[in-house]
Amino acid sequence: MKNRYIVTPKDKRAEELLDFNEAGDHDLIQLVLSESQFYQLDACGVLSDLNNMLGCLIDDFEGDAITSKQQLEKVLLRYF
Repeated sequence: MKNRYIVTPKDKRAEELLDFNEAGDHDLIQLVLSESQFYQLDACGVLSDLNNMLGCLIDDFEGDAITSKQQLEKVLLRYF
């Protein structure tokens, strides 16, 4: 089983470090999803919904980034 990660920088400085793959664990907020949790989100249509809503590609073999404030707000309003 492989884990999946949802990662976000804690601040602007951490975002800049992440752009160059130089951010440390202390710079990031990480949510670890088990393979089962990932597939549950997929089965419920969450990943497909995100892909359609944001024009991104998140699936079993691809990862993507939600980088704009507007995209993040859209996701938060939809699910929370």
